[in-house]
Amino acid sequence: MRIINLRPAGDPVGQSRMVARFDCQVTEHLRLNNLALCRHGDGFRVWPPKSLGVNSAYLHPTLAGQIATAAADEFYATNGGLKPDDYFRHAG
Repeated sequence: MRIINLRPAGDPVGQSRMVARFDCQVTEHLRLNNLALCRHGDGFRVWPPKSLGVNSAYLHPTLAGQIATAAADEFYATNGGLKPDDYFRHAG
């Protein structure tokens, strides 16, 4: 699995839950494009893009968790140490 083309959100540590959009090369024959990395109180979640108002793919929770971990690691590596959960650590 490889995270490619990670695009941080406009304000990745602000009020929005979405911190980045990215593509994920899951296998040699499967790429998921335009996934959303979102922060939640219990960690990070990945959401597939919407098509016609509904999710265009289903991600099993195990696979979604693996992708979320890889995307959060890539976010950290490509943003100079800025972690996608910095907003929570500095809140309140």
